Amino acid sequence: MALILPAYAKLNLTLDVTGRRPNGYHDIDSVMQTISLHDLVLVERTDCRVFEVVGPAIEGENLILKAARELEGRVSRQLPFTIRLFKRIPMGAGLGGGSADAAAFLKAANLLYALKLSSGELVEVATAVGQDVPFFLEGGTARATGLGSTVSALPPVPSNWRFLVVDPPIEISTRAVYEAVDGGAPSAHRTPALIAALDAPTLTLPQRGRELPALPQRGREISQGEGNARAHDEWNRRRAVRRLCQPPGCGVGARSRARTGVSSVAVPADPGRGLMRARLGVRGTAALWAGKLTASLSRGLRRGGGTTLPGDVSRWVDPAILTKLSRSLTDGSIVVTGTNGKTTTAALVRHILEAEGRQAVANQAGANLIFGVTAAVLNRTSWRGTVPATVGLFEIDEASLPRLVEEVAPGTIVVTNLFRDQLDRYGELETTAAHIRRALVKGPEGMTAVLNADDPMVAALGDDLPRVIYAGLDDASLLQPELSHGADAKFCPRCGSAFVFEGVYFGHVGHYHCPRGDFARPIPDIRATSVSIEGMERMRLRVTDGSQEAGVLVPLSGLYNAYNIVMALAAAKAMGVPLARSAAALRDFTPAFGRMERTVIDGRPAVLLLAKNPTGFNEVLRTAIQFGHARSFLIALNDRIADGQDVSWIWDVDFEQLKDVAQHIVVSGDRALDLR
Repeated sequence: MALILPAYAKLNLTLDVTGRRPNGYHDIDSVMQTISLHDLVLVERTDCRVFEVVGPAIEGENLILKAARELEGRVSRQLPFTIRLFKRIPMGAGLGGGSADAAAFLKAANLLYALKLSSGELVEVATAVGQDVPFFLEGGTARATGLGSTVSALPPVPSNWRFLVVDPPIEISTRAVYEAVDGGAPSAHRTPALIAALDAPTLTLPQRGRELPALPQRGREISQGEGNARAHDEWNRRRAVRRLCQPPGCGVGARSRARTGVSSVAVPADPGRGLMRARLGVRGTAALWAGKLTASLSRGLRRGGGTTLPGDVSRWVDPAILTKLSRSLTDGSIVVTGTNGKTTTAALVRHILEAEGRQAVANQAGANLIFGVTAAVLNRTSWRGTVPATVGLFEIDEASLPRLVEEVAPGTIVVTNLFRDQLDRYGELETTAAHIRRALVKGPEGMTAVLNADDPMVAALGDDLPRVIYAGLDDASLLQPELSHGADAKFCPRCGSAFVFEGVYFGHVGHYHCPRGDFARPIPDIRATSVSIEGMERMRLRVTDGSQEAGVLVPLSGLYNAYNIVMALAAAKAMGVPLARSAAALRDFTPAFGRMERTVIDGRPAVLLLAKNPTGFNEVLRTAIQFGHARSFLIALNDRIADGQDVSWIWDVDFEQLKDVAQHIVVSGDRALDLR
């Protein structure tokens, strides 16, 4: 059993120092207020003790562990637990993050272990942890006196109050603050006046806006006092971190919600500047928070990476959540689909756009159904509804493309290639092509289709579309004279005649025409005139768009990746990026997970290649043998739902390529016996 509770930050609306005790401690009179910014504390009953922090590292002992010791001493028993602290409250900012975390733990442990400690007993334990910890047991609006541990509830602040919290790059110790108070002139006490105002039927706030420009100067004085002369420049450069917070439940019932732990989720800073906040409405906001909480729980409980389920949950709350969030992307969205190459092509496009200074939100984890795309956007969106990106970049399963296009209205759709794939899900290739054609025809006005000119089925999708960019290869030295037996698109889509192929690069991808003149390979707008593959490490291409030519050096191998590269360059062109800049950006590209990924196993180099259909498998074998000179192979085959349970396609793989070169072959996976 596990509990997850929010640990709210607090503000001192007033802080009057009323005296100094002989032991050096100070009496205070303060009005404290919890705000919606908070950490999350997950406590789970286990057989061993584990404490993990997700977020900034915490220096010294965390107050949660001190609270655990005090609680165990109180009940005279060991309390084995796993605690995961999701840290969002800035440290050293006077917001009480550590004390709030300790209070959340005490409340959770009291419930989780059925300790049945009364409120008074919890206050005693909390006071032993820290003088301000008792306040966080209840939260809301309260008056703290004495050393801060004597807490009495106050009327809640007005529900329309908002607090601007500035977190500059400056840390001041509590001791230094009180020493400065001891050495200065006494100041007027403001706590009684604020309490009287809260009790009044109406409340008029003084206008303090004119004092704000003085903040940087104060920052200078503090930073110089701390011996960091550059802090003021850093302050002006970063403009600090702004968090616009509100009480977590202003008005009637605020304190009862804090007491039970049922409350709104944390609202951290909106990252980035110049970004649009999505207009979500009540239902959309509920969907966003439900999805983000699901993701936090999934990762916190180690039940997954939160790449799909959060999208499923949020769409159940509001089916239009993805549409609402995508509208805030000022540069629109790019969608990549096709049988092979989606992940690598999307990663290449993203690398180019980020080199241009554009911020992209993408489902790079590979969850390419509509729920995975939704989850990817949710995970990047702030709790306030700001997506920290200007452009969306989504790879999508072919069958899910029409739905995604309807929801995000992309400005560019990239179709890499079409091969037989997962027959248990799609049926024949014509069915897949029909899904994509329907999405292209119904796409938004002004949309650009980026199509593979060398794949007949993909090229035919461009018929009658107003804006099409074709991409392909024009290196005749790499063409093979005959189709492989696994080729799919052999016939003209218009008249049904058998295509005449001048040559193929792999599968049915190459140079072709209909003998009756009804259809022929379009002339590519972006084409690679030469492709040189240098082992498994890199390849060099000469690419032209008709007006300029550029050399491209990319740390990828395999002819199929040459297509991924030209498709990415074409997509970047559709987004307004010149060819030369796109080519230069790809020099430091890092391959996507599992795609030409290099690793070392027991001191021996290994390359991880992924294939899900006959053509893809044939090409990774060809690349490993011809360019990687591989002699040892570990081949694993699964039949999980995500990638198709029908593995009959392996009978179309040219395993004969291994016959004369392989010295060792090891088979593994759920369907290893099928490979044998």
